[in-house]
Amino acid sequence: NWTTDYFLSGIYNFKITAEDNDVSNPLTDTQEFNVTIKNVNRPPKLAEIVNQSVDENKSIGTIDVSDISNILTPNITKLPDQDIDVQNIKYSCFYDQVKDSKVEDKNECVSLKGVNFDINKGVMDWTPDFEQAGLYEFLIIAEDSNSNNLGKKELGDKKFEPLNDSMTFKISVENLNRAPVLSKFDEQLVRESKTLSIDINTEQGNDLDIDGDKVTYECNYLDNSINKDCNS
Repeated sequence: NWTTDYFLSGIYNFKITAEDNDVSNPLTDTQEFNVTIKNVNRPPKLAEIVNQSVDENKSIGTIDVSDISNILTPNITKLPDQDIDVQNIKYSCFYDQVKDSKVEDKNECVSLKGVNFDINKGVMDWTPDFEQAGLYEFLIIAEDSNSNNLGKKELGDKKFEPLNDSMTFKISVENLNRAPVLSKFDEQLVRESKTLSIDINTEQGNDLDIDGDKVTYECNYLDNSINKDCNS
């Protein structure tokens, strides 16, 4: 009886000898046979990725995806970016802004402004700018590098496809309101009984601030150190 573990794939040659117990002339017979242990590929296993909320222009907490499976076979060790079969993992990342808790593999994360993603280490960084407020759903896929250990010819298998695991998570980018910035104007000189006309505006113009919000104005002046409304 032989129960193999996951690190013994290959072709083994066995020889069994049978010997009788005749005292004067013991005789033997032998049989040889092969045992082919076919590799069984196991998929990567990712930890859950927590959802995040971040203000515009603030960095998200670095997301570092890795395989969390444990190898029980003695003397076999794995790196964080290897699966349980000690196969190197390649990562891919996709996103959308559809609130349905699923992401198709269409929009790569690196096409999103400010996103950095390492396909070998599964590390993602992102600092959303002031134009990226909203809810984003992300999908990270970890795929192993499975290959045929014995060769297609020996096993007769047609496909040796890699396996994968994936995680989806959300990042909510919260709008960060920015104060209006008034355009500068020079001191004014006007004669008595003449009309002074000043058109105060924001640097963005059209009485809008940098976030596109409508601006309202208030005017005050000092009279004997008393703050008064301009309309008075």
